[in-house]
Order: sequence, then C-alpha cells, then structure tokens
Amino acid sequence: KNHHHSSDVIATNFTPSPQDTFYMAVLTLNSRAQKFSILALLTGVKVAKSSILSRHSHFAMVHIHSRRFHNQRGAFFGSGSDAMNDEFARNTILGLIPKDAATNTTTSSSKPPSILYLGTPTYDLEGPRQRQTSRFAELGCNISTIHISGDESTWNPSDPSTRAKMVKESDVIVVSGGNTLYAIDQMNESGVSDLLQEAALSGTVLTGGSAGAICWFDGGHSDSMDPDTFKEQMLRAAAQQQDGTNGDESGPDFAIGKDEAKPWEYVRVPGLGFLPGLICPHYDKVQSNGVLRSTDFNGMMLRHSGEIGIGIDHWAGLVIEDGEYRVVSFPDKPGSVLPDGSYDSDREGAPGVWRLEVLSTEEGNGGEVQRSVVPAVGKVVDLLREATDIVPDVRCDMIRAANPR
Repeated sequence: KNHHHSSDVIATNFTPSPQDTFYMAVLTLNSRAQKFSILALLTGVKVAKSSILSRHSHFAMVHIHSRRFHNQRGAFFGSGSDAMNDEFARNTILGLIPKDAATNTTTSSSKPPSILYLGTPTYDLEGPRQRQTSRFAELGCNISTIHISGDESTWNPSDPSTRAKMVKESDVIVVSGGNTLYAIDQMNESGVSDLLQEAALSGTVLTGGSAGAICWFDGGHSDSMDPDTFKEQMLRAAAQQQDGTNGDESGPDFAIGKDEAKPWEYVRVPGLGFLPGLICPHYDKVQSNGVLRSTDFNGMMLRHSGEIGIGIDHWAGLVIEDGEYRVVSFPDKPGSVLPDGSYDSDREGAPGVWRLEVLSTEEGNGGEVQRSVVPAVGKVVDLLREATDIVPDVRCDMIRAANPR
C-alpha cells in the first residue's frame, strides 16, 4: 500500500463476494498521476487467481480499471445523433435508471431524471447537444452539460469540484458522437475520466452512440482520421449554419460509385476501458472514404487479435444491466441481420449486433475472423472478455498532430 516510490507491479489474490465474478486485483503506480489504479478482471468462475498484465510497456506500468459487470448499466448505440434523437433510444435509456426494490419506482422518482451531457467528441457544439438531449427534455428531464473541449481556460464549469458534483448527481451520462480520439484525450487530460469511472461503478447509466458508444470500452473502430471530424472543420461548418444545427457527427449515406471517396482510413482508438471490447459502430454503413465499416473491421481485428470485436449496426444498440445484456433494434430500420442469422452487406435485414473473434489457423500462420450474430439476450460474461493483448495504433499520434485541442 505504501509503494509510492516503486515501479513494481503487485498482484493480489482475494476471495470474490457472492455477487462478484471478478477474481484479481492488480495495483500499480501511475507515474504521471502519482496514484494507484486497481483492476478487477471478470471471469465466469469464482476462483481466485493471480496474474500480472502488461500494457503499453513504454509507460512501464499497467493503467487499468475496475470492472464489476453486475453493477454496470449502459446503452450503447451504433449511431450518435440519429439514435439519440429517437424516442426508442430515450425510452431504453431511461428504463435503465435503477429502481427502488420496495416501491418499484426509479431512485430519482421524487425529481425528474438528471441527464449529464458531454459533447466533447463534437467540440461542445450546440447542434449535436440539441439533437442528443431534446428527447429527454421533452419528458422534463434535467439536462446539464460539462464542456471540456479546448484548453483548460475554456472548460466549463472550471472548478473540478463542481464537475465532480455534476457527475455524481447524474442518473444518466450521455457522450455525443464525433471524434473519439479527441474526446478520450480531453477526458483524460481534464480528469473527467476518473469521475466517469466512479459513476460507472456506482451504477449510473452510461450511454451514447458512435463515439459515445466506443468511449466506454477498451477501444474502437473509429473515423477519427476523417478531417471532417476535426475541430477546425466542424467549428467552421457550424458557424456557416443559421439554425445552429450543424456540427452533427451523423452524415448522409455514402453511395459507392456515385460519390467521390475521400482519402482517409479507419483507425483503432483507445477508450476509457470501463468495459472490455473493441467496438465498431455504424457496422453496416459506408462512410465518406467509401469503405464498408464491417469489411474494414475484419482487417482491424486481424491486427488486434487479442481483443473481442463487437460490431453494432447503425440502428442497433447493446444494453448492459446487472451482468445481463440485450440487443435492441430500432423499429422499421434497415440492418445487416437476415432472418437466418447471416450477414447482409446490402442492409436488407434487421439491425443487430455482431461478435468477432480471431481464431488461430491449424497452420499457425496468422488467424481468421469468426463472426457470429449476438443473441437477443444473454450474460455479459458470455459476450465480452478481457483482452489478451492490446496494441496501440501508431496513427493516433499523427491524428493528434493534425487535430490539436
């Protein structure tokens, strides 16, 4: 407990409680933040084990988070503003607010639900905030906002204790779609990521689509390299709109062969790491680079074979509640899941969620991606697992240089 000047990693066994399925804690000194982090690894068996994980060896540390699935609640959608501006998503999210066992009413039933909005991926622009909170406002929810785009002088509220109070008092935390890499960097720089971690462990509902879905997991398949998602471009586009609705991360459908593809690539970006998994939103869509995301995600999985991939169709969502999950599909919307459970790249099926895993070949020369449709309901431990290896994408530093805060 007092290894403040040691870089040693200590693995500690402990016996899980009846409700817990995690089995190990790893303590390590974070040399930059000068504090300890704790990891609780999830497993389906209640057996105490010890292990030492290594990640990002250039930091000579393990920086990891507690993962207690039985207490986490969230709704993670394949699209940002499109999903969050729909009553279906709103009702799904509000239904996750914990209920009092005695009265069967929400724990905040004496007051309207409190929704905290983080528009960091869209640089705190007003248009995306309106689209992603208006449905909650229609029901009288209290909407509050934390702005952490730009440098520290522009953060609002500027007082860290005020931001902490806002997070703690929220029933639901919404993160917008947009540029995931920029958002994660800002959350870490501002200390908001630590506040969000505490909220996740306390059972606050976590939600969002696109970047707002990726951010809660280990990482994701992202369009953060797309110059149209960069700060300068989005602020300029928003300034040209008279109605204040621009700056939305949702773009029109790209028609292969009709629209001119732009020269940018999808990239693996890091998330906050509250849940394991590599998330691909808009899984069934083609974006302005002319590349179908599901096709590109297969290649990414081969480069990041230590992770489990989760592909979420544009009009689908993954809901997690108390160790269980369910797949939700927006009514009357297109998707990639055909009635027989096969994949359709033409989006003539229903919206759904896919699980991808890289299996080693018998020859041992690489691997192949196994894709399966995620059942409608199940246990989180059967869907997600801790990564055996996480490989940072070297292109992220190039994106940071091109899209400074």
